[in-house]
Amino acid sequence: MNIARFGLVMGVALFASIAFSFGSRSVSRSVWPCMGMYDNSELAELAARSDELDAKKERLYWAIEIANSLAAQLAAGFVSLEDATTRMEPILRERGGFETSGSRTPGFVCPRRATARYLIDKVQQLPGVNPNRLEDVSRRLEAEYVTLR
Repeated sequence: MNIARFGLVMGVALFASIAFSFGSRSVSRSVWPCMGMYDNSELAELAARSDELDAKKERLYWAIEIANSLAAQLAAGFVSLEDATTRMEPILRERGGFETSGSRTPGFVCPRRATARYLIDKVQQLPGVNPNRLEDVSRRLEAEYVTLR
């Protein structure tokens, strides 16, 4: 038996001995979740929680994609900061904690301005943007930010 196989066998043996030696229900659940340790109500609760987290994750990914798209449009000059903010603000308001995030940051007096600043930051994080172009875009966006309604 070669060394790699021996290591694999020893690892499996060690894992099995640890899993069976504890014997407590909580350890068994985490190690062997399919061994019938959950009753139907617990399984239903876990499935519902998993579905809820999956839905939140999908909404977050969707919101990030929208923000990245708007940032690219801002950088290209296809949309104004005001228009992009109007589109993005309702999406960010759905996120937990967004309403209060601006109140903790100096200069963000309202969620609308926090949204605009979020989008400006997204533009500055875009990959592959020419630094000279980014400087011009940043100046334009900062000027629009000052006049934002």
